[in-house]
Amino acid sequence: MAQARYTIHVPQTGRDLTSAAHHWLHYGPGPKIESSHIHRDLESAHGMMDHIVAVAEDTPESDSHMKQLAHHIAEAGNLPHGKVLKENGKAGIQTWTIRNMSYNDKSRP
Repeated sequence: MAQARYTIHVPQTGRDLTSAAHHWLHYGPGPKIESSHIHRDLESAHGMMDHIVAVAEDTPESDSHMKQLAHHIAEAGNLPHGKVLKENGKAGIQTWTIRNMSYNDKSRP
């Protein structure tokens, strides 16, 4: 079966969400991940960011699993959304922004 490369964005929040997310990706429920690695301390327009890059079978189950991980990251970090990029040979690049309905903007009065 064809493989896809997923990149999950993990904003740095002062807590190590990246290591926890990487652990969940390998040992939590869901489809098998062929390989993964972490890119740490990347600058973005939204501040410092880590990325988890994972290779898995290109299936709807893998897509769903990566979206679920992005949602978990957003909830754990109280972030407004999580973000996933998917790259494969047939569809090019897809981007998903997963909204966190539990987000609490602490900066509001």
